[in-house]
Amino acid sequence: MKTAIKRTGAFALSILLMVVVMAFASSCDTVEKQADESRGLSVGDQLEAAHMLQEESQENETEIVSDTEEADTEVLMHDTVTEEMTEAASQQIEEEQNKVTYVLNVNSDKFHKPGCPSVSTIKPENRRDFYGTREEAVEMNYDPCGRCKP
Repeated sequence: MKTAIKRTGAFALSILLMVVVMAFASSCDTVEKQADESRGLSVGDQLEAAHMLQEESQENETEIVSDTEEADTEVLMHDTVTEEMTEAASQQIEEEQNKVTYVLNVNSDKFHKPGCPSVSTIKPENRRDFYGTREEAVEMNYDPCGRCKP
């Protein structure tokens, strides 16, 4: 399960890296375009273009931070869901571990452990295998065997 969490973190990190690279590439393209355009501009126009470029760069940084926060939120949400799923799976495993196979005698209304010597004396038509907890067998009105004490 820890491996899945590490993979999720690595996935989120790779998404974040892609966002940063794309923002940087976009910024570089903008700088090149403005450099091409500024070759024919006056000094005042070039200063104004540089100022606009700086504002765009700040906006891009804001977008990157926003995208990073969204990615972090998604990772946290995924981790929370993963933890909840892990807890649910652990609970289910624990419940399954509490369940064992018992042998029911429908004639005597007794239940036995499978290795109980009394099981060999049960007629096949009266024998039922039961997979569940001791409490469930008792709720079904079966009494525990006096020999094996299940």
